[in-house]
Amino acid sequence: MAFGQVLYYNARMSTEIKLVIGIIILSIGVTFLGLKLAYKAPSEAKLAITAATMTAPDAPSIKGASSTVSIVEFAAFECPACAATHSIFKDYLKEEGSKVTFTFRNFPIQANADKFSVAALAAGRQGKFWEMHDMMFENQSTWAELSLDKKMEAFAGYAQKLGLNMTKYSADLNDPALAEIVKKDKADAIAMGVTATPTIIINNNRIIVGGKNLANLKKIVDEEIAKGPVTLK
Repeated sequence: MAFGQVLYYNARMSTEIKLVIGIIILSIGVTFLGLKLAYKAPSEAKLAITAATMTAPDAPSIKGASSTVSIVEFAAFECPACAATHSIFKDYLKEEGSKVTFTFRNFPIQANADKFSVAALAAGRQGKFWEMHDMMFENQSTWAELSLDKKMEAFAGYAQKLGLNMTKYSADLNDPALAEIVKKDKADAIAMGVTATPTIIINNNRIIVGGKNLANLKKIVDEEIAKGPVTLK
């Protein structure tokens, strides 16, 4: 091979190598950007909150002894992010529960998921809403992929473990009044502009979409306590 041909060959190889390296770098950059855009950190959002949409006398609540701030969570029992947030709220209520009133409202997101909410409310008819709520979230991974019938069987098993009257529990699953509670929760959420679960409304004005860790939740609540209650129209 002539010297000129060698130089041409090396230059060509060098250009091709640079091109390949450039493509690899560009691909890595695009992938990184895509991951960055795909990851949505818990954020504060704006909702059209009114007294009418936040009034839910039938919604299960835990009222702290010195409560001055409300936390309202719109969540779905089938939502993995809600199951993760559940553990944070459970720890928060154990440590700081006297400061707040915590209210759970339903925003089911899957077909037939209204029935999951009704199952928890049916347990609530016998004073066991929060126990059923905990069991459903904490065992979500064991029932999430089951058929609807098997899911309802799993919830009936939780009801039995809680010592519920199963005849009453079964009857309450078909009570239109419980279905109406879920329907109102969904309608209020949609009217406010809720689009994701969990959506957490603190002090009627601080809206968090997605989970928060325990330290951040404590910080936000303390900030809202310092501001005082927010009155809605």
